[in-house]
Amino acid sequence: MTAPSAEPAAPDRAAPQAAVKIERLGVRVCTLATEHGPESDGTAVWDATTMVIVEPRAGGLTGLGYSYIAGAAAGVVRDLLAPA
Repeated sequence: MTAPSAEPAAPDRAAPQAAVKIERLGVRVCTLATEHGPESDGTAVWDATTMVIVEPRAGGLTGLGYSYIAGAAAGVVRDLLAPA
């Protein structure tokens, strides 16, 4: 008799798909004011949060990704990642 394995079974994997070309890449920068004035974590104080939002479109589908990061990151997406 064989003891049950402690490792979970590997998930089923679909056959690899051919690469799909990105048709469009929308990039936006949003600056959101804090709700109740300046906020602090004990090391810094801020009154707004910046988000970079990316919407890639490929194969009839649109994705959505975002990060709380400096607005300059939008340029990295547009100028370096999008052409790749």
